[in-house]
Amino acid sequence: EKSNVPAGMPPSPNPLGLFVAFLPSDIELGEIHVDGGLDEDDLHLMLRYYGEATDEDFIEQVQEAARDIAGNLRPFVATVQGRRQLGDKNADVLVLADHKAFRLARDRLPPSDKDYPAFLPHITVGYEIGDDKLALSTPDNDVAFDHIVVGNGNDDWMVYILGDIPTDALDDVNPDDMG
Repeated sequence: EKSNVPAGMPPSPNPLGLFVAFLPSDIELGEIHVDGGLDEDDLHLMLRYYGEATDEDFIEQVQEAARDIAGNLRPFVATVQGRRQLGDKNADVLVLADHKAFRLARDRLPPSDKDYPAFLPHITVGYEIGDDKLALSTPDNDVAFDHIVVGNGNDDWMVYILGDIPTDALDDVNPDDMG
């Protein structure tokens, strides 16, 4: 069975559940990654986590929201506000300053009862890698994002955030009708 998992979200033996995340631009990955940390393909900023989802209508609603976000956002840069450990798994994270793109995306996505009570924009760089290694991640303190991904277990779907015409709108334009 062939998976359509894009770079950025590896397949997992235990399905990840349905989620939506921004992915850093490919040129940023080498700056964020540190030895002993997560693989470059695992670096992301989780926007919403829905858990196990099998309702096709709901999955399509999430995908449509992500397409809408991708069609209305251009690539953007967020600033690293700090570096710290987070959660009971001692995740070493880059904490990002709030950005209007994060708020816009979360407002347009369906709410989830699986989200943490408060949204803290961050990228997990590794687990228990230590302050010295974490300090090496993203030395310029900026992270460019240009992808959004909707994942559901091993069935991942990705679109670039380019501000292009949403795919659905393309059906309304016939190049042969343009004079």
